[in-house]
Amino acid sequence: MKPVTFLIADGVINPSCLFSAVEVFEKANDFHQTRDQQPYYRIRLAGTTLKQNIAGSLFSLQVAPLDDADEAHQADQAEKADQAHGTDPAGKADQAHRAHQPEKADQAHRADQPEKADQVHQPAGPANTAPAANAPDPGLIILPSFGEQDDFAIRKSKKALDWIVRQYAKGAEIASLCTGAFLLAATGLLDGKVCATHWQAEAHFRKLFPELDLQPSKIVTDQQGIYTAGGAVSSLNLALYIVEKYSGREAALYCAKMLQIDIDRNSQSPFILFDGLKDHKDDAIRNMQHYIEQHVGDRLTVDQLAIRCAMDRINFSRRFKRATRLAPADYIQRIKMEAAKRKFESTSKNISEVMYEVGYVDVKAFRQLFKKVVGLTPSEYKNKFSQRHRPH
Repeated sequence: MKPVTFLIADGVINPSCLFSAVEVFEKANDFHQTRDQQPYYRIRLAGTTLKQNIAGSLFSLQVAPLDDADEAHQADQAEKADQAHGTDPAGKADQAHRAHQPEKADQAHRADQPEKADQVHQPAGPANTAPAANAPDPGLIILPSFGEQDDFAIRKSKKALDWIVRQYAKGAEIASLCTGAFLLAATGLLDGKVCATHWQAEAHFRKLFPELDLQPSKIVTDQQGIYTAGGAVSSLNLALYIVEKYSGREAALYCAKMLQIDIDRNSQSPFILFDGLKDHKDDAIRNMQHYIEQHVGDRLTVDQLAIRCAMDRINFSRRFKRATRLAPADYIQRIKMEAAKRKFESTSKNISEVMYEVGYVDVKAFRQLFKKVVGLTPSEYKNKFSQRHRPH
Protein backbone atom coordinates (compact mmCIF):
# COMPACT_ATOMS: atom_id res chain seq x y z
CA MET A 1 0.00 0.00 0.00
CA LYS A 2 1.12 3.54 -0.71
CA PRO A 3 1.45 5.63 2.49
CA VAL A 4 -0.33 9.00 2.35
CA THR A 5 0.27 11.17 5.42
CA PHE A 6 -1.60 14.41 6.01
CA LEU A 7 0.68 16.55 8.17
CA ILE A 8 -1.16 18.53 10.85
CA ALA A 9 1.11 21.40 11.88
CA ASP A 10 0.63 23.73 14.84
CA GLY A 11 -1.66 26.37 13.37
CA VAL A 12 -5.24 27.23 12.43
CA ILE A 13 -6.24 24.66 9.84
CA ASN A 14 -8.89 24.83 7.11
CA PRO A 15 -10.89 21.65 7.89
CA SER A 16 -12.83 21.58 4.61
CA CYS A 17 -9.61 21.59 2.57
CA LEU A 18 -8.15 18.77 4.68
CA PHE A 19 -11.13 16.44 4.82
CA SER A 20 -12.17 16.97 1.19
CA ALA A 21 -8.70 15.85 0.07
CA VAL A 22 -8.82 12.89 2.46
CA GLU A 23 -12.13 11.89 0.92
CA VAL A 24 -10.61 11.81 -2.58
CA PHE A 25 -8.10 9.16 -1.45
CA GLU A 26 -10.84 7.28 0.42
CA LYS A 27 -12.89 7.13 -2.78
CA ALA A 28 -9.81 5.91 -4.64
CA ASN A 29 -9.53 3.14 -2.05
CA ASP A 30 -13.19 2.27 -2.66
CA PHE A 31 -12.33 1.92 -6.35
CA HIS A 32 -9.37 -0.38 -5.60
CA GLN A 33 -11.39 -2.35 -3.06
CA THR A 34 -13.91 -3.17 -5.78
CA ARG A 35 -11.35 -3.96 -8.46
CA ASP A 36 -8.40 -5.39 -6.49
CA GLN A 37 -10.15 -6.52 -3.27
CA GLN A 38 -7.72 -4.31 -1.32
CA PRO A 39 -7.25 -0.56 -0.81
CA TYR A 40 -4.17 0.99 -2.39
CA TYR A 41 -3.58 4.03 -0.14
CA ARG A 42 -2.77 3.86 3.57
CA ILE A 43 -4.14 7.20 4.78
CA ARG A 44 -2.93 8.74 8.04
CA LEU A 45 -3.12 12.04 9.86
CA ALA A 46 0.00 12.85 11.90
CA GLY A 47 1.63 15.80 13.61
CA THR A 48 0.09 18.06 16.25
CA THR A 49 -3.24 17.66 18.03
CA LEU A 50 -5.35 20.75 17.26
CA LYS A 51 -8.06 22.69 19.05
CA GLN A 52 -9.65 25.71 17.39
CA ASN A 53 -12.93 27.61 17.16
CA ILE A 54 -15.19 27.15 14.17
CA ALA A 55 -18.54 28.97 13.90
CA GLY A 56 -18.66 29.51 17.65
CA SER A 57 -17.90 25.87 18.45
CA LEU A 58 -14.77 24.03 19.50
CA PHE A 59 -13.16 21.85 16.83
CA SER A 60 -10.49 19.41 17.94
CA LEU A 61 -8.41 16.94 15.97
CA GLN A 62 -6.28 14.32 17.69
CA VAL A 63 -3.63 12.74 15.48
CA ALA A 64 -0.57 10.53 15.86
CA PRO A 65 2.71 12.28 16.73
CA LEU A 66 5.35 12.45 14.00
CA ASP A 67 7.46 9.87 15.84
CA ASP A 68 4.55 7.42 15.61
CA ALA A 69 4.23 8.23 11.92
CA ASP A 70 7.89 7.27 11.45
CA GLU A 71 7.30 3.98 13.24
CA ALA A 72 4.21 3.28 11.15
CA HIS A 73 6.19 4.01 8.01
CA GLN A 74 8.89 1.57 9.10
CA ALA A 75 6.16 -1.04 9.57
CA ASP A 76 4.99 -0.30 6.03
CA GLN A 77 8.53 -0.84 4.78
CA ALA A 78 8.78 -4.19 6.54
CA GLU A 79 5.43 -5.25 5.12
CA LYS A 80 6.47 -4.19 1.63
CA ALA A 81 9.74 -6.09 1.96
CA ASP A 82 7.84 -9.25 2.98
CA GLN A 83 5.57 -8.86 -0.03
CA ALA A 84 8.54 -8.38 -2.35
CA HIS A 85 10.01 -11.69 -1.12
CA GLY A 86 6.71 -13.48 -1.49
CA THR A 87 6.25 -14.11 2.24
CA ASP A 88 3.01 -12.15 2.52
CA PRO A 89 0.07 -13.40 0.45
CA ALA A 90 -1.62 -10.04 0.88
CA GLY A 91 0.97 -8.61 -1.52
CA LYS A 92 -0.83 -10.26 -4.40
CA ALA A 93 -3.41 -7.48 -4.43
CA ASP A 94 -0.75 -4.83 -4.94
CA GLN A 95 0.84 -6.95 -7.69
CA ALA A 96 -2.54 -7.29 -9.32
CA HIS A 97 -2.95 -3.54 -9.18
CA ARG A 98 0.36 -2.99 -10.94
CA ALA A 99 -0.51 -5.63 -13.52
CA HIS A 100 -3.42 -3.47 -14.56
CA GLN A 101 -1.03 -0.62 -15.43
CA PRO A 102 2.38 -1.71 -16.75
CA GLU A 103 3.39 1.95 -16.94
CA LYS A 104 2.46 4.80 -14.65
CA ALA A 105 -1.00 6.14 -15.33
CA ASP A 106 0.19 9.66 -16.00
CA GLN A 107 2.47 8.45 -18.81
CA ALA A 108 -0.35 6.54 -20.46
CA HIS A 109 -2.71 9.47 -20.18
CA ARG A 110 -0.23 11.95 -21.61
CA ALA A 111 0.31 9.72 -24.62
CA ASP A 112 -3.10 10.78 -25.95
CA GLN A 113 -3.47 14.19 -24.32
CA PRO A 114 -1.11 17.20 -24.42
CA GLU A 115 0.39 18.25 -21.13
CA LYS A 116 -1.83 20.71 -19.30
CA ALA A 117 -0.47 24.23 -19.30
CA ASP A 118 -0.78 24.62 -15.55
CA GLN A 119 1.40 21.65 -14.69
CA VAL A 120 5.19 21.53 -14.74
CA HIS A 121 6.86 18.15 -14.96
CA GLN A 122 10.56 17.42 -14.57
CA PRO A 123 12.43 14.22 -13.77
CA ALA A 124 13.23 13.73 -10.10
CA GLY A 125 16.50 15.33 -9.07
CA PRO A 126 19.21 13.86 -6.88
CA ALA A 127 17.62 15.14 -3.67
CA ASN A 128 14.59 12.93 -4.17
CA THR A 129 15.65 9.67 -5.79
CA ALA A 130 12.84 7.29 -6.78
CA PRO A 131 12.97 3.91 -5.02
CA ALA A 132 14.13 0.82 -6.88
CA ALA A 133 11.56 -1.62 -8.23
CA ASN A 134 11.23 -3.70 -5.04
CA ALA A 135 12.20 -0.99 -2.54
CA PRO A 136 9.63 0.18 0.04
CA ASP A 137 7.51 3.13 -1.14
CA PRO A 138 8.52 6.21 0.92
CA GLY A 139 5.02 7.57 0.37
CA LEU A 140 3.41 10.96 0.01
CA ILE A 141 3.16 13.75 2.64
CA ILE A 142 0.38 16.31 2.19
CA LEU A 143 0.34 19.74 3.87
CA PRO A 144 -3.21 21.10 4.22
CA SER A 145 -4.28 24.74 4.24
CA PHE A 146 -3.50 26.96 7.23
CA GLY A 147 -4.69 30.46 8.11
CA GLU A 148 -2.84 33.77 7.84
CA GLN A 149 -3.67 34.68 11.45
CA ASP A 150 -1.06 32.19 12.71
CA ASP A 151 1.60 32.89 10.07
CA PHE A 152 0.35 29.86 8.11
CA ALA A 153 1.66 27.53 10.85
CA ILE A 154 5.29 28.37 10.06
CA ARG A 155 6.40 29.98 13.32
CA LYS A 156 5.55 27.06 15.63
CA SER A 157 6.37 24.18 13.26
CA LYS A 158 10.17 23.88 13.37
CA LYS A 159 9.97 20.18 14.20
CA ALA A 160 7.48 19.54 11.39
CA LEU A 161 9.58 21.49 8.88
CA ASP A 162 12.67 19.45 9.73
CA TRP A 163 10.64 16.24 9.49
CA ILE A 164 9.37 17.16 6.01
CA VAL A 165 12.90 17.79 4.76
CA ARG A 166 14.12 14.47 6.19
CA GLN A 167 11.28 12.54 4.57
CA TYR A 168 11.91 14.17 1.20
CA ALA A 169 15.59 13.23 1.45
CA LYS A 170 14.47 9.63 1.99
CA GLY A 171 12.44 9.73 -1.23
CA ALA A 172 8.99 10.83 -0.05
CA GLU A 173 6.95 13.13 -2.26
CA ILE A 174 5.56 16.32 -0.70
CA ALA A 175 2.33 18.09 -1.67
CA SER A 176 0.75 21.30 -0.42
CA LEU A 177 -2.93 22.22 -0.59
CA CYS A 178 -3.94 25.87 -1.00
CA THR A 179 -2.04 27.96 1.60
CA GLY A 180 -0.14 24.88 2.73
CA ALA A 181 2.36 26.21 0.17
CA PHE A 182 3.59 28.67 2.83
CA LEU A 183 4.66 25.82 5.11
CA LEU A 184 6.22 23.98 2.17
CA ALA A 185 8.08 27.13 1.09
CA ALA A 186 9.50 27.49 4.59
CA THR A 187 11.25 24.11 4.21
CA GLY A 188 13.29 25.39 1.26
CA LEU A 189 12.03 22.57 -0.93
CA LEU A 190 10.30 25.00 -3.33
CA ASP A 191 13.55 26.79 -4.18
CA GLY A 192 14.04 26.77 -7.94
CA LYS A 193 10.58 25.32 -8.59
CA VAL A 194 7.31 26.73 -9.88
CA CYS A 195 4.61 26.81 -7.20
CA ALA A 196 0.97 27.76 -6.66
CA THR A 197 -1.26 28.81 -3.77
CA HIS A 198 -4.59 30.56 -3.31
CA TRP A 199 -4.66 33.65 -5.54
CA GLN A 200 -5.80 35.80 -2.60
CA ALA A 201 -2.62 34.93 -0.71
CA GLU A 202 -0.36 35.99 -3.60
CA ALA A 203 0.77 39.31 -2.10
CA HIS A 204 1.56 37.81 1.32
CA PHE A 205 3.40 34.87 -0.27
CA ARG A 206 5.55 37.15 -2.41
CA LYS A 207 6.35 39.28 0.64
CA LEU A 208 7.54 36.26 2.66
CA PHE A 209 9.20 34.39 -0.22
CA PRO A 210 10.10 36.95 -2.92
CA GLU A 211 12.68 34.65 -4.50
CA LEU A 212 10.19 31.87 -5.32
CA ASP A 213 8.50 31.44 -8.72
CA LEU A 214 4.85 31.75 -7.70
CA GLN A 215 2.35 31.23 -10.52
CA PRO A 216 -1.04 32.28 -9.05
CA SER A 217 -3.04 31.20 -12.12
CA LYS A 218 -1.99 27.57 -11.85
CA ILE A 219 -4.17 24.81 -10.43
CA VAL A 220 -1.42 22.17 -10.02
CA THR A 221 2.38 22.14 -10.20
CA ASP A 222 4.57 19.02 -10.16
CA GLN A 223 8.37 19.15 -10.08
CA GLN A 224 10.89 16.69 -8.67
CA GLY A 225 8.45 15.04 -6.28
CA ILE A 226 7.05 18.36 -5.03
CA TYR A 227 3.42 19.25 -5.75
CA THR A 228 1.47 22.44 -5.03
CA ALA A 229 -2.17 23.36 -5.60
CA GLY A 230 -4.07 26.58 -6.06
CA GLY A 231 -6.79 27.73 -3.69
CA ALA A 232 -9.82 26.01 -2.20
CA VAL A 233 -11.27 23.41 -4.61
CA SER A 234 -7.98 23.37 -6.55
CA SER A 235 -6.72 21.15 -3.74
CA LEU A 236 -9.15 18.48 -4.91
CA ASN A 237 -7.77 18.78 -8.43
CA LEU A 238 -4.30 18.06 -7.04
CA ALA A 239 -5.63 15.05 -5.13
CA LEU A 240 -7.25 13.77 -8.34
CA TYR A 241 -4.02 14.43 -10.24
CA ILE A 242 -2.07 12.29 -7.77
CA VAL A 243 -4.69 9.53 -7.85
CA GLU A 244 -4.53 9.53 -11.64
CA LYS A 245 -0.74 9.36 -11.53
CA TYR A 246 -0.66 6.28 -9.29
CA SER A 247 -4.03 4.60 -9.85
CA GLY A 248 -4.89 5.54 -13.42
CA ARG A 249 -7.41 7.69 -15.23
CA GLU A 250 -10.29 5.35 -14.49
CA ALA A 251 -9.79 5.65 -10.73
CA ALA A 252 -9.47 9.44 -10.93
CA LEU A 253 -12.67 9.70 -12.98
CA TYR A 254 -14.45 7.51 -10.46
CA CYS A 255 -13.41 9.86 -7.64
CA ALA A 256 -14.35 12.95 -9.67
CA LYS A 257 -17.80 11.59 -10.46
CA MET A 258 -18.48 10.42 -6.91
CA LEU A 259 -17.45 13.81 -5.47
CA GLN A 260 -18.69 15.90 -8.44
CA ILE A 261 -15.34 17.57 -9.12
CA ASP A 262 -14.42 19.17 -12.46
CA ILE A 263 -11.36 17.00 -13.10
CA ASP A 264 -9.90 18.96 -16.03
CA ARG A 265 -10.07 22.46 -14.55
CA ASN A 266 -6.69 23.96 -15.41
CA SER A 267 -6.54 27.57 -14.21
CA GLN A 268 -7.45 29.76 -11.23
CA SER A 269 -7.49 32.84 -13.46
CA PRO A 270 -11.28 33.05 -14.00
CA PHE A 271 -11.78 33.19 -10.22
CA ILE A 272 -9.16 35.81 -9.36
CA LEU A 273 -10.47 39.12 -8.01
CA PHE A 274 -7.76 41.67 -8.77
CA ASP A 275 -7.85 44.22 -5.94
CA GLY A 276 -5.07 46.49 -7.11
CA LEU A 277 -2.10 45.43 -4.92
CA LYS A 278 -2.20 48.55 -2.76
CA ASP A 279 -0.48 47.06 0.29
CA HIS A 280 2.56 49.32 0.12
CA LYS A 281 3.74 52.69 1.48
CA ASP A 282 4.27 54.70 -1.71
CA ASP A 283 1.48 57.28 -1.64
CA ALA A 284 2.30 58.75 -5.06
CA ILE A 285 1.99 55.32 -6.72
CA ARG A 286 -1.17 54.54 -4.77
CA ASN A 287 -2.70 57.77 -6.07
CA MET A 288 -1.88 56.66 -9.61
CA GLN A 289 -3.51 53.29 -8.94
CA HIS A 290 -6.70 55.08 -7.90
CA TYR A 291 -6.44 57.29 -11.00
CA ILE A 292 -6.20 54.21 -13.26
CA GLU A 293 -9.27 52.65 -11.63
CA GLN A 294 -11.26 55.89 -12.00
CA HIS A 295 -10.32 56.23 -15.71
CA VAL A 296 -10.66 52.63 -16.79
CA GLY A 297 -12.42 53.68 -20.00
CA ASP A 298 -9.58 55.97 -21.11
CA ARG A 299 -6.66 54.96 -23.31
CA LEU A 300 -4.01 55.34 -20.65
CA THR A 301 -0.28 55.32 -21.35
CA VAL A 302 2.72 54.98 -19.07
CA ASP A 303 4.01 58.36 -20.27
CA GLN A 304 0.74 60.06 -19.23
CA LEU A 305 0.93 58.53 -15.75
CA ALA A 306 4.58 59.46 -15.36
CA ILE A 307 3.83 63.10 -16.24
CA ARG A 308 1.01 63.19 -13.68
CA CYS A 309 3.54 62.02 -11.06
CA ALA A 310 6.15 64.54 -12.21
CA MET A 311 8.59 61.74 -12.97
CA ASP A 312 10.34 60.52 -16.07
CA ARG A 313 9.06 57.26 -17.57
CA ILE A 314 11.98 55.09 -16.40
CA ASN A 315 11.89 56.21 -12.77
CA PHE A 316 8.10 56.01 -12.65
CA SER A 317 8.10 52.47 -14.10
CA ARG A 318 10.73 51.28 -11.61
CA ARG A 319 8.95 52.84 -8.66
CA PHE A 320 5.56 51.52 -9.77
CA LYS A 321 6.84 47.96 -10.15
CA ARG A 322 8.68 48.09 -6.83
CA ALA A 323 5.43 49.04 -5.10
CA THR A 324 2.92 46.83 -6.95
CA ARG A 325 5.14 44.03 -8.34
CA LEU A 326 3.67 44.77 -11.79
CA ALA A 327 4.90 46.98 -14.62
CA PRO A 328 2.56 49.96 -15.20
CA ALA A 329 1.35 48.63 -18.58
CA ASP A 330 0.57 45.22 -17.08
CA TYR A 331 -1.22 46.86 -14.16
CA ILE A 332 -3.40 48.92 -16.52
CA GLN A 333 -4.34 45.75 -18.42
CA ARG A 334 -5.22 43.89 -15.21
CA ILE A 335 -7.45 46.74 -14.01
CA LYS A 336 -9.21 46.97 -17.38
CA MET A 337 -9.75 43.20 -17.58
CA GLU A 338 -11.15 43.16 -14.04
CA ALA A 339 -13.56 45.93 -15.02
CA ALA A 340 -14.58 43.95 -18.11
CA LYS A 341 -15.19 40.82 -15.99
CA ARG A 342 -17.50 42.71 -13.66
CA LYS A 343 -19.45 44.18 -16.57
CA PHE A 344 -19.92 40.70 -18.06
CA GLU A 345 -21.08 39.44 -14.66
CA SER A 346 -23.57 42.21 -13.89
CA THR A 347 -24.90 43.49 -17.22
CA SER A 348 -26.32 42.11 -20.46
CA LYS A 349 -23.92 44.14 -22.62
CA ASN A 350 -22.26 42.36 -25.53
CA ILE A 351 -18.52 41.92 -25.99
CA SER A 352 -18.05 44.98 -28.19
CA GLU A 353 -19.92 47.24 -25.78
CA VAL A 354 -17.82 46.09 -22.83
CA MET A 355 -14.63 46.39 -24.90
CA TYR A 356 -15.33 50.06 -25.68
CA GLU A 357 -16.24 50.83 -22.07
CA VAL A 358 -12.85 49.61 -20.82
CA GLY A 359 -10.89 51.56 -23.42
CA TYR A 360 -10.21 49.12 -26.29
CA VAL A 361 -11.18 49.44 -29.95
CA ASP A 362 -9.66 46.30 -31.52
CA VAL A 363 -11.91 43.26 -30.93
CA LYS A 364 -9.18 40.72 -31.76
CA ALA A 365 -6.65 42.34 -29.42
CA PHE A 366 -9.25 42.59 -26.64
CA ARG A 367 -10.21 38.92 -26.97
CA GLN A 368 -6.56 37.81 -26.92
CA LEU A 369 -5.71 39.94 -23.89
CA PHE A 370 -8.82 38.84 -22.00
CA LYS A 371 -7.99 35.18 -22.63
CA LYS A 372 -4.38 35.74 -21.55
CA VAL A 373 -5.32 37.42 -18.27
CA VAL A 374 -8.55 35.59 -17.36
CA GLY A 375 -7.94 32.16 -18.84
CA LEU A 376 -11.27 32.17 -20.72
CA THR A 377 -12.47 34.00 -23.81
CA PRO A 378 -14.92 36.88 -23.21
CA SER A 379 -17.85 34.77 -24.45
CA GLU A 380 -16.82 31.81 -22.26
CA TYR A 381 -16.56 34.05 -19.21
CA LYS A 382 -19.87 35.74 -19.94
CA ASN A 383 -21.62 32.38 -20.36
CA LYS A 384 -20.14 31.06 -17.13
CA PHE A 385 -20.61 34.03 -14.79
CA SER A 386 -23.31 36.29 -16.25
CA GLN A 387 -26.39 36.86 -14.08
CA ARG A 388 -28.70 35.79 -16.88
CA HIS A 389 -27.22 32.28 -16.75
CA ARG A 390 -27.99 31.78 -13.07
CA PRO A 391 -30.75 29.26 -12.22
CA HIS A 392 -34.10 30.72 -11.17
